[in-house]
Amino acid sequence: MAQAILDGDVNRLAATARVLLLLTTLLLALGLAPHRASAQSSADELARSALEAMSPVERVGQLFVVPFDGSDVEDGTAIARIIDEYHVGGVLLDPRRGNFVNSPDAPEQVARLVNALQSRASAAGARPFAPMFVALAQMGNGYPHTALHGGMTPLPSQMSLGATWQPEHATRVGEIVGHELAVVGVNLLLGPGLNVVDVPRPDSSGDLGVQSYGGSPAWVARFGRRYIEGVHSGSDGRVATAAGSFPGIGSADRSPSEEGAVVDKTLPELQAVELVPFAAVADDSGPDDAVTDAFVSSHLRYRAIQQQTDRPLSLDRAGLRYVWAQVPSLLAWRERGGVLVSPGLGLPAVRQYVDSEGREFNVRRVVGEALAAGNDVLLTTDFGPPGAPEEGARNIEAAVTWLLERYSEDEAVRDAVDEAARRVLRLKFSMYGPAAPSTVRLSPQTAAARVGVGGEEIGAVARDSLTLIRHTGAEGGGRESPVPGERIVLVVDAREVRECADCDPYLAPDPQYLVDHLLQTYGPEGTARVQSTSDVGAVTYRELKAWLQASGTVATEDTPVLVAPLSAERLAEVESQLSTADWLVFAMRDVRPSEAPGSDALKLFLKSNPPQTGDARLVGIALGAPYYLDTTEIDKLTSYYAVYSHIEPFLDVALNAIFGDEAPAGASPVSVPGAGYELEKRLEPDPDQTVTLELVGRNPAASIAQGEPITVRSSLVRDLNGNTAPDGTLVTFRRYDRAEDVFLPDVPAATVLGRATSTMRAERGGELVLTAVFENGLRSEPLVLDIEGAAASAAGELVLPEVPFPAIVERSSVPVDWGILTLSLTLILLAGVLFYGVEGGEGSGRSPVSRTRLFLLVMAWGLAGYLLVAAGGLQLAALPGGSRLWPRGWSPAYQAPLIAFVFALLPVVPSLWRAVSVRRRE
Repeated sequence: MAQAILDGDVNRLAATARVLLLLTTLLLALGLAPHRASAQSSADELARSALEAMSPVERVGQLFVVPFDGSDVEDGTAIARIIDEYHVGGVLLDPRRGNFVNSPDAPEQVARLVNALQSRASAAGARPFAPMFVALAQMGNGYPHTALHGGMTPLPSQMSLGATWQPEHATRVGEIVGHELAVVGVNLLLGPGLNVVDVPRPDSSGDLGVQSYGGSPAWVARFGRRYIEGVHSGSDGRVATAAGSFPGIGSADRSPSEEGAVVDKTLPELQAVELVPFAAVADDSGPDDAVTDAFVSSHLRYRAIQQQTDRPLSLDRAGLRYVWAQVPSLLAWRERGGVLVSPGLGLPAVRQYVDSEGREFNVRRVVGEALAAGNDVLLTTDFGPPGAPEEGARNIEAAVTWLLERYSEDEAVRDAVDEAARRVLRLKFSMYGPAAPSTVRLSPQTAAARVGVGGEEIGAVARDSLTLIRHTGAEGGGRESPVPGERIVLVVDAREVRECADCDPYLAPDPQYLVDHLLQTYGPEGTARVQSTSDVGAVTYRELKAWLQASGTVATEDTPVLVAPLSAERLAEVESQLSTADWLVFAMRDVRPSEAPGSDALKLFLKSNPPQTGDARLVGIALGAPYYLDTTEIDKLTSYYAVYSHIEPFLDVALNAIFGDEAPAGASPVSVPGAGYELEKRLEPDPDQTVTLELVGRNPAASIAQGEPITVRSSLVRDLNGNTAPDGTLVTFRRYDRAEDVFLPDVPAATVLGRATSTMRAERGGELVLTAVFENGLRSEPLVLDIEGAAASAAGELVLPEVPFPAIVERSSVPVDWGILTLSLTLILLAGVLFYGVEGGEGSGRSPVSRTRLFLLVMAWGLAGYLLVAAGGLQLAALPGGSRLWPRGWSPAYQAPLIAFVFALLPVVPSLWRAVSVRRRE
């Protein structure tokens, strides 16, 4: 008899399982399972369908992004052959390879080239059509960091954005970049850089200069998120971001373009600094647009996270997988389909690793290890020697051919290729949907008319980034700015730039532009603060250094590189300019004599202190990072400004500042040791401010019962620069029971968006005094709470977990309709049927009346769940603490039938448990 009962229970459980399986299928059909309204909704399905339709060579080809020479995509060219035969997934555009010329019509050139590339790919590829990646480096501050600048809006450097301390600037500049790249057909931005310069390294080849938002991990994270959000919104989702260089190269002692540099930080140090921005832009708890599409991995070596430390991390499978596992948001991002892009696989760091003697570049080994490491996109730059494009194309073809052979022979390789191709296709379809070739075709004339219009925003960035690093003029009794009759000589670190072999060279920045702007604004035709055009002159850093060499004030040990001597005529002109100047204005960039031989001219000048310059006032303007001068050198300057960029709007602001027409509004986002400016100290809370505390979500006048949770939040906390304190600033909530005269355990917290928030329980009755105490000694005003004696005491405290970028939780009713109500009632009824499936058999021990009562209870619980969601009392997409159980993009209305069904099943749980227990006993 017992066995029969057990068999009956098992059968009913099996039937219940079948019904639940049927229910899942029904829910999938009704849209309760993944249901996305945006282009992202069908990306996974489109990627799966496209992958199934692709041949092996098309799957392998999707992984490769290739450079090519010229702008011709016609039959017979190397790029045409690679697209037709190997179906590569993308191309990298670069003016150095002649893909376009940065003339005023550059946007039209690029749009025409992209049309030709996409048309060729659509003719050669599978269906559904997956547009090619068209990748570009576009990170600001002119060439080479801004590959496409002709006819486009001039873009500021990352550090100039950081110096504004206003993340909204990053959003607006990102919107400009996203919009302009989208209209010319570029869809993969190799950026932004998320590297943190916590310790400046001015003497290292690994120095990032202005290619970083700054030295605070929290602020770099904020700017990175806002910039990515801007790119996505400005492009309407048509430009993907590939943030680099993962997991951070700000601590490198040399450039990875030279050799495989080593980062010697421990894992906790990396987690506290380098990994913070990457974790932030992978976190989906905030706006979807702020999440990056891809990361660019790094060729550096990281001792703390790699077992094989002679291998670049970009080729180290174990090292990369270890990093994913240490940061939950990174692992979740990767599991959601995040794409990993390799750096250039032909760079010296990789070549040195595969063959330290430099005899042969083994492309098979490089591509195989890069794929095995988890790189989904293989960037095949520098696969051939400079000036030999055909050899590079042959090496690319050899790499694709070899990987195709391995695909057919090795199941592990096949799985890796298919997974990488699926990620690549998913990203493409999330941007374009089921794109027909015609949907990605551009109008070159329209593209040209829609770019280059963001100058007003760039001017605002220039003004807000202007920083006064040091000013000693007033202390010495000197004048603040030039007066009529004084002569001004601009000494400019102008470097010759040649973007391609056939391109005309130009100087960046152009000294003549500075002279013209100064005369136009302050000369006789302007405000007449400069009386004559002869009162303004200009020399370059190379000329200054050559003059110092000729005068015998520079020894060979003072500089690693000497410059070519000047003609006697020009040498005399330079000496005349310098000796007659009342003001010498030095427009300086980064100091790298090995790359720019004249770049250390200012340091040599300040060291030699040539008597020919007399009492001229010396003004320094950092067009790059501001930390290249030491304390003694800065002390010799009348004023030292920083604008962090050498593009024209920043040059304008710098000259205006010299005449007192621009008030410095920015602050350095990196430490400047020579000026005694320590960023870590400047980011501490200002001890002179008043911080108050407030209750969140509660009427301050209402009584608080003992045992109730209370949430306390500080007012906005500002640092010594006057900006909001960086996220993660530590604070302790100190609790004092005035009635008992005892202190309760402290509650630690950290600031988010400038405020410290913590949730705790009112443990004791009486007066509770709360005070927020910061690490530098700043204390908030006390908040006194009256806690009533409780009917039930709750011991201990409840501290909610801190989240770096919490979503703002807004609860409101979900958009239910008659269809949702009908579905909910159907599922509630189904729960009742399931109940009878468990309790209706012989031996259940329940009378019909009892079963009816329980059936009605099921109905009541189900309706309660429906009403709870419909009224906004429970939302899986907005749980306390900013967490969510409802995936983004799913229709919120379907929460109501799901919760109704779950609630209706709750009375059935004891019966199911009892049936399982009987089976175990038998």
